[in-house]
Amino acid sequence: MMESESSEQQDDDMFEDARENVSDSYESTSISSRPMDLNQALLESKVAIDYFFNNKFEEARQLMRTNSDSSIYHAVGHSVFLFLEAILTFEQQHIESAVVAIKQSIEICNKYRRKTTMSEYIGKPFRKAKFESFTEIEAHAELCSAEALLLKALLTFIEDESFSSMIKGGIKIKACFNSYNNQEGDLVLCEQMLKEQLDLFPNGVWFLFFKGRLEFMKGNLDEALLWYNRSLNSQNTWIQFHHICFWEMLWVHTLKLNWRKASFFANSLVKCSKWSRTMYSYQEASLLCMIDEKELTAMEKTAIEKLLHEVPKHKQRIAGKSLPMEKFACKRAERYFLTGRLIIPAIELMFLWNFFKICGKHFHVADGILKIIEKTLKSIEQRADDYVTDNTALLLLLKGSCLRHMNNPLQALNLVLFDLVTNFTKMIRLLLVAAVLTTASCQFQPIVTTSSGQLRGSRVFIGLFDSYFSFKGIPYAQPPVGELRFRNPVPVVPWTGVRDASNHGDFCPNGEVFGNSIGHEDCLFLNVYTPNLNGNLPVMMWIHGGAFIIGDGNTLVYGPDLLVEEDVIVVTLNYRLAALGFLNTGDKNAQGNYGLKDIVLAIKWVRDNIGAFGGDPEQITLFGQSAGSVSINMLLLSEMSRGLFKQGIMQSGTALAPFTLRNNGVDLAEQIGNKLGLTFDSTESLMTQLRQVPYQDILSASRNIVGMDKPLGLRPFDFVPCVEPEDSLEERFLTDDPINILISQNYETVPLMIGTTSNEGLLQVRESLIDSDVFQRYNENPDFFVPLSYKLDKDSPETIEVADEFKNIYFNNEPLSNSNLVGWAKFHTDAQFKFPTDRTLQYFMQTSTHPIYYYEFSYSGTLNFLKQLLFLFDYDGACHADDMFYLFKPSFPIPMFPWDQAIQVRRRQVRLWANFAKFGNPTPTTDNLVNTIWPVYDEASKAYLEMGKDLSIKYDQPRLKPWHDYQMRFTGHI
Repeated sequence: MMESESSEQQDDDMFEDARENVSDSYESTSISSRPMDLNQALLESKVAIDYFFNNKFEEARQLMRTNSDSSIYHAVGHSVFLFLEAILTFEQQHIESAVVAIKQSIEICNKYRRKTTMSEYIGKPFRKAKFESFTEIEAHAELCSAEALLLKALLTFIEDESFSSMIKGGIKIKACFNSYNNQEGDLVLCEQMLKEQLDLFPNGVWFLFFKGRLEFMKGNLDEALLWYNRSLNSQNTWIQFHHICFWEMLWVHTLKLNWRKASFFANSLVKCSKWSRTMYSYQEASLLCMIDEKELTAMEKTAIEKLLHEVPKHKQRIAGKSLPMEKFACKRAERYFLTGRLIIPAIELMFLWNFFKICGKHFHVADGILKIIEKTLKSIEQRADDYVTDNTALLLLLKGSCLRHMNNPLQALNLVLFDLVTNFTKMIRLLLVAAVLTTASCQFQPIVTTSSGQLRGSRVFIGLFDSYFSFKGIPYAQPPVGELRFRNPVPVVPWTGVRDASNHGDFCPNGEVFGNSIGHEDCLFLNVYTPNLNGNLPVMMWIHGGAFIIGDGNTLVYGPDLLVEEDVIVVTLNYRLAALGFLNTGDKNAQGNYGLKDIVLAIKWVRDNIGAFGGDPEQITLFGQSAGSVSINMLLLSEMSRGLFKQGIMQSGTALAPFTLRNNGVDLAEQIGNKLGLTFDSTESLMTQLRQVPYQDILSASRNIVGMDKPLGLRPFDFVPCVEPEDSLEERFLTDDPINILISQNYETVPLMIGTTSNEGLLQVRESLIDSDVFQRYNENPDFFVPLSYKLDKDSPETIEVADEFKNIYFNNEPLSNSNLVGWAKFHTDAQFKFPTDRTLQYFMQTSTHPIYYYEFSYSGTLNFLKQLLFLFDYDGACHADDMFYLFKPSFPIPMFPWDQAIQVRRRQVRLWANFAKFGNPTPTTDNLVNTIWPVYDEASKAYLEMGKDLSIKYDQPRLKPWHDYQMRFTGHI
């Protein structure tokens, strides 16, 4: 049985073990404790910081240790000092002490933190906290908790080498960093701030080091050495600071081409630092190899061989994998013993560590490197061996990169197009590696002409062989601000000149379900990714999900690489969300559905302009997930969007889902107005004023408004599509309830793929683990089990009958509790997704002459991101939204082994989706990747495709029969 626990406690086993193993000396030291006084804690923290930055490390640590069992700032401050010591020394005893201190600080912070709701918990990794609603203590505790959790996540990589802990650590780091405001880097501001700190702490080892680092990054190498030396001489308590300076001074002398001086610091690190003896040994050997053979001493020659023998002996492993740079060093050492030499290894390391940028600031340094490369090129021609081609390609790569950073991109490009092509046509693989790397700054920037104006895009490379053209931040509508707020979108005004389309535009303000509204009202942009500007390719237009509250079409989550490789064009877009996209007053003064109308206008823009990007306007396939899937269903029901697209793919959501329609939202609009302190006597007056207040205030006021007394997911969300009134002043998107339109059969039919994940309701499992009262509310309210579509009174005998039947089916007539979470997930899967999807499918089957393909995605693996994010590893199947990263490649890395089965599942799903866009059939043929023919759905067999580890054909879903029987009994229709 799974027990309810906070998210911070999910991965504490490792920390508990460490607590048991920690030395007795740490546990036995007495701590003088007193109740927490926030002001006193802040004052003492400042004193401790002053101690610390004046190199009085022990005094700082002792001051924070006192009261670290009761004060959040003492606890976190003490943890920070122990953490720094642990990562500087890598000594087991220091790691264990840090583990215990961090664990304690998390526990203390949790005592003072505000408890989170389900929606706030899910959004925590992606959104910042809204501190205005916190008490002073809660705000401080939240920030201290973020710091402690970040320390814990970082220490996870050191303490626990398991792959799952590596993933957890990465997720925690992302979540914790988002508790702070993101700022842009600014060297000028950095220098100003650093000067202030150096004035306060003229001998502070940290700031002396940072000053040296700043000068290094500016290219002032001699100045950097002076500051590093001052940092070295400022203290001897923590010698690990010396090691950091040694590393930096090694690179300064390397860039100055002082090989022997650089090797001295590498040797110092080999002798006294435990961070990576493999790299330090290879670094020292590489530097010695740069010395002219005639000048090398016998001792230095011996040292090279000895050091390279040591390289593989000290290789480390994290999460069962070798560190990439250490693995590289081992391979290079192996090459040395095969050939008896290394080809300018120190300059190769400069390239790998990205120091060519600094070299480019000093002509004499870069010129010296070029001369070394030219000299080496001539020498390898005279001393050919089996690796002459590899070595020459390496040298040309280094030469091209050096030229690029010397602001000679054309010379670099010429090097690729002439030297490499002329000399190494047989080594096309190496040619492409060099071409990609050396011409990265002079990529082809295509210009296309649309009805709105010209756009300059960029070229994006996929691996070694493929690329596509990217056009981001294309406006398709005028900014919906001022008088255009809460109105139908207006086409964009054409621009003059060439508009830069290399970056995303702002995304639409997201609802405050996660604490803070983010985004900007000027947000109606779309993005086009095409593999060929001169083709006539199928178009896949993505509509993102997010409950009509959150989300955007940008590449953070929806990277197009995988689909573009299948030779289709991918389009993503932003549309208005939450109150700004779906507020309505039930009359002509606020019709609603603005977000859906944005989508319609975006499709029209794509239809009119996709030819300029190499696309076929007659082959537009819409695909979307959750609210995006609901939107596609609504588009099929709307007369406004007739004929705009050829086919659709609906993933986990239909217009009949219980959360998708809310009519006559005047009560919500009035609540927002009242929260904002507006005075109004009509909806016209209310909307006039709402168009004038800051959009952030509207979103803030829309939080926690009083809605329907029914659980989230089983009732309409607050701001979703609605039926628009007949006296509307603008064109209507939805003229009737979706169920009435389906019954009337007056809607558009197109070829469709439609389906769900196998365990959509796992989201509610997480809710129940966070909110211990949720089961009691269900046990006390039988109507919670009854779909709104049945239209039964809350306390009617029929309601009790239906509730008892579903409790029997899903919970064996037992009261709801943590002991039947599997049934809990199945109930919500069926209530919110499978039953509405099956109903929608049956209506489509009555009228459509086009093929419909039904599926269930059940695979559970590395890319089931939401399931992993919510720590629901123990449950079978795929959670809601778990199929996203099997179609898209997010911008953030997801660690995967090359043999991970999820890679094959992803390739297969991408192929199925792309096939449907290209051929109207996901399996026109079979091959090793797609080895099953997916049959068209029919009412006789009710065959659907299950997408698990393998593809398999399944028939019918009998557990939905009671849902359909009750629907027909109480409403007279399916």
